[in-house]
Order: sequence, then C-alpha cells, then structure tokens
Amino acid sequence: MSFTSSLRWAFFVSMDQDKDISGAEAIQRIRNLKLLPGATFGIRFITCDLNRDKHGEIRIYSNCQIRPAMRSETLKVDPDHYLFFKDIENKENRQCFKILLRAVCLPPDHIWYKVNWFQ
Repeated sequence: MSFTSSLRWAFFVSMDQDKDISGAEAIQRIRNLKLLPGATFGIRFITCDLNRDKHGEIRIYSNCQIRPAMRSETLKVDPDHYLFFKDIENKENRQCFKILLRAVCLPPDHIWYKVNWFQ
C-alpha cells in the first residue's frame, strides 16, 4: 500500500460514521452553498469513468465549491445525474455521479456525514 493510499485509508477510518444524511438532503445542501460566497464542502465518492475502463476507486476532495456544468463538457449521460464541483486545492473542474456519493463534509461545522441513499 502506497503512502497516498494509506493516508486516504486513515482519513476514511477517522471520519465520524455515526452521522447519516439522505442523498437528496446532501445534494440540496451542497446546491444551497452557491448562495454563500466562498463556502466550501468536502466529498467522498466512488469513481466511474464511462470514457475509459476505470472505475471503483474512492476519491476524497476536502475543499470544493459547487459549479455549473460547462458547455464544453460533453457527457454520455444526462447532466442531471452529475454533481459538478471545483477542486479548490488543484484548481480543477471535476464531476461525479450523484448516486456514487458516499460522504459529505458540510459547513458551518465541517462534520463528515455518511450519505445514505436508501433511507
């Protein structure tokens, strides 16, 4: 296991798994952050890249901002299925499938919540 992998695993294990949030509430609260200038959130999700045979990795971004989809982003799937965000640390635009969202860290207290889609 590489240092990066072990660091991600330690981060995952240290998250407070006692707090749950429904998937719909997590998405709504993230969308509402665009009303607060400079508000950031964190997400953990499972990857699924339809353009390449690459999927199943867990990605964690701890400093993100919500963003709209750009016209240049051509997607095979309806954009309503995606969550578009900007990774502040790397200054890169990213997206993930909403249903593959597994945890969110929301302001003002920045506590990690486990996303439960089947409540």
